[in-house]
Amino acid sequence: MRYLTLARTLVYYDGPQVVLGHDGRGTSYLAVGVPTLDDGAPLFLAVAVTEGKLDDYFSEVVDLRHIFRRPKGDRYFTFSLEENRGGRFALIERAAVDEEWLPAAGFFASQHTEPTPGAGAAGMQVTVIPIDGRWDMQDLATFPNKYADAYAFMFAVTREDASSDVSGSQDHFAELFQRYPWRGGYSTVSFYNDLYREIPRQQRLKIREIRYASPGVIRIEASALLTDSIRVMVLKINENWSAIRETYRELHSSLSERSFLGASRHEIEPSPSDKAVVREGCRVLSEAIGFQNLQRIYKLCDEDWISAAKILLSFFRRIEELAAFYDSGKASFGPTTAGGDVQ
Repeated sequence: MRYLTLARTLVYYDGPQVVLGHDGRGTSYLAVGVPTLDDGAPLFLAVAVTEGKLDDYFSEVVDLRHIFRRPKGDRYFTFSLEENRGGRFALIERAAVDEEWLPAAGFFASQHTEPTPGAGAAGMQVTVIPIDGRWDMQDLATFPNKYADAYAFMFAVTREDASSDVSGSQDHFAELFQRYPWRGGYSTVSFYNDLYREIPRQQRLKIREIRYASPGVIRIEASALLTDSIRVMVLKINENWSAIRETYRELHSSLSERSFLGASRHEIEPSPSDKAVVREGCRVLSEAIGFQNLQRIYKLCDEDWISAAKILLSFFRRIEELAAFYDSGKASFGPTTAGGDVQ
């Protein structure tokens, strides 16, 4: 027999309607009140949910119905709030459930009536990105993707104090910087995806509005520090693109000439002069684009300048692609507000 301990109420209308709890093994459950034919004890339908899916739900990536249609373990349980043992509720497994018991489509976490602890985060702001011209489907995929990559990278390299991070995520970031061989290819894409997943839910990028027109707008909620850093680098690249691009080529060439690009850190033995050349190339490129966290990359790479250079080059390529949207006039910088009331 499984027993559920309630952690908090998420929706309350004349009593709890949606609740979050966990069993003795620490597995999380979401439960919803279900209609009954009499005035007896309120009955709840509960499903186990993975931490990843729970995070998706609170981030409004999925709605509540999705959680209940695809529960962890494909199992459904019921319990009554009036039947408990020391605050624990016995979960009764059901072979099948009525369709009407499932939550309605389109119910997201933003519709909770009770505040969710940790839902907000200091330093978040709403930024308006005016857009214009003709965007195709690839543009609508590329722009948010490159912005998210840059945002995740800047989040990782600006987390100076591991003790202040949630669940020791700083250690996870260091592991990610050292996990991949950096020989090029798909591992680079995986690196940025993994970085983004390490950002605490309340500090991730959130799209508040997309209105496509000429002109249109994209409104995002994000860390003020990170969006300001991205803005500075985009402006610097577009102000002096030709010279900065040449600086990038020089660093890339210095790695290529030494056969470092296609080899992992464990396959090469750079000399002190190699390290000095690469370190200087990283410094020049970082200064050119206004990137102030080069030493942090070096530390996250376990003090390996070759890996740091490869990662810096990959980051530059993403910022450069982002800058092209602004330089072309398809995107521009709009106002920001901490309160989220920008129109």
